[in-house]
Amino acid sequence: MNENKNNYSLLKKQEIKNANHAHKPYWKRMHHSWFFWVFMVLTIVAVIYYIVTIDFSNAPRRESKPTQQNVSP
Repeated sequence: MNENKNNYSLLKKQEIKNANHAHKPYWKRMHHSWFFWVFMVLTIVAVIYYIVTIDFSNAPRRESKPTQQNVSP
């Protein structure tokens, strides 16, 4: 009887140990990846740049040549 209790408790401990080491879905553990954080930093920088430049309206533009008007005397 005592041997069965020991086996049962040993099996129970193994089940708990296996349950703790079970793999979670990737979307739950992806924030542990360095790749995720690099992507997040680049995304935040892009959003801040977009906001600061007011929808890219302050982007450099080619200056057009001034038009010359022919004035006859």
